[in-house]
Amino acid sequence: MENQTNNWTSTWNKSLPYLALIGPVSLFIASLFLAAGIGVIPDKTYTNSSYEGFIMTLGAPFFIATFIFLGQTTAKRFLKVGILVTVLGILGASSLVFVSSMRLLQKAFVDSGFDSNTVWAAWDNVSAWHIPLLLQNIAAPLAFIVGGIALMRTTLTPKWVGLLLIICFPAIATGQLIGKIEIFWTLGTALMTISVWGLVKATNNKEA
Repeated sequence: MENQTNNWTSTWNKSLPYLALIGPVSLFIASLFLAAGIGVIPDKTYTNSSYEGFIMTLGAPFFIATFIFLGQTTAKRFLKVGILVTVLGILGASSLVFVSSMRLLQKAFVDSGFDSNTVWAAWDNVSAWHIPLLLQNIAAPLAFIVGGIALMRTTLTPKWVGLLLIICFPAIATGQLIGKIEIFWTLGTALMTISVWGLVKATNNKEA
């Protein structure tokens, strides 16, 4: 009888690189709606797009595949670092799903006449109860930065792949700090998508 476990593992490994692209691509596409001003929600606290939240919520769970793939690739040269990247990434993926869902719910809040600023005020309020969210928020950037640094020390991928992994989240954070989120959100997610695409391409070339 054919071993279905081996078939599952083989199919998963072949699919993983392409699944890893879905999360970054979804964030990049979502950012274009905000940059173009399409579906922008009339909210006083945060400027988001209803289409942005919809697409992000669909794509964000696939970041689990992104971080597993990044960790798996890193582990070919640095085993413990690869495991760390995967664990940080899984924590970070939960934050990405949460933030995406909040952007989606923001539209529902506004449509129902609810003052979404009250919700955002609670989100921005400093509280010990936010510590798990804080840890998850910094986990995804750390996973990309650690993975990027590790990859730059190998020949598994071109150096620019690791460099883009390192700078994609800081680019997004820069937009938040200087109030140009529409520009830097698109730039950061574009860098993220290109870096993961480069990682996939390099891995496929190595295995060919």
